[in-house]
Amino acid sequence: MKPSRLTTAAFSLLAAALLAADASGANLTAVFVHSCDEDGNPAGNFVWDTRGSISDFYKIFITRGTPGGRPNGLEAPFINGPTWAQAPIDIALEEGTNEFTIFFQQNGPWRAFAINLFFDSNRVAAICAKAPLRTNDTIPPFSPNHARATYSMTSFPAPNAPASGTTSVTLDRVVELTHYHVAATNQFELDRVWTHGVGPNSRFDFVGTFTLTAGRERRPPPERPVRIDLHITEVTICWESELNREYQLQYQSRDRREWTNLGSPVGGTGATICIADRVPVGEPQRVYRVIDIP
Repeated sequence: MKPSRLTTAAFSLLAAALLAADASGANLTAVFVHSCDEDGNPAGNFVWDTRGSISDFYKIFITRGTPGGRPNGLEAPFINGPTWAQAPIDIALEEGTNEFTIFFQQNGPWRAFAINLFFDSNRVAAICAKAPLRTNDTIPPFSPNHARATYSMTSFPAPNAPASGTTSVTLDRVVELTHYHVAATNQFELDRVWTHGVGPNSRFDFVGTFTLTAGRERRPPPERPVRIDLHITEVTICWESELNREYQLQYQSRDRREWTNLGSPVGGTGATICIADRVPVGEPQRVYRVIDIP
């Protein structure tokens, strides 16, 4: 029997590509705070950050815990510092509650503060929030910041990126900001930092606190060998599936770079799943992959 054109030209199929999304980490790598109006827009244009000597903004110094908590963030040792050059952070978030207290030099009677949180060394903040200044025992509510311009890791010195407008982000797990506020200097009357370092300077500090709740880490997709059964005009793609996961079979033609879905998503059964692809005679060579759907 003479092989069809499909067999000789359309399918070499020496390998099938099985690609899974790269798992990003869940590390807090920078914190910015800036004075803002009630809508989160920079007001007063004053910024504090955890960048090192590459930025001459006033610095933020961070402890673990909350004021009066366990640990007591007002007394706990600083995570970063004591010098300006040691302001940068790289804090791995633990599953569950991660509480932090921040200290930064008071420099004026600002009425509200916005906070930008950066993860995994990204240059744009993934979480942006704002809140009125706390001036008494009542902690004001915070909310997502939707400002059209805020500060990024490349701001020198003006805001140059839109605020994220969200208080949660999905990394290798879901991370959510569940508490944030900045207290006026007369609330705690502490002098632990100065403009660019740890240590007193006879001026009370702004003291803030924020909490990040991190969900359970998502398991990386297991290694999943793909078997291809080649017929005259049909290819069968099989893979081992897991319960409570969804999969999408895709193909890519030799003459196109885009991946195209082949059928609808398929739910995992815990057993082998096979899908047949009937390819019209004359179609270009195809490469297949199976991806996990989050």
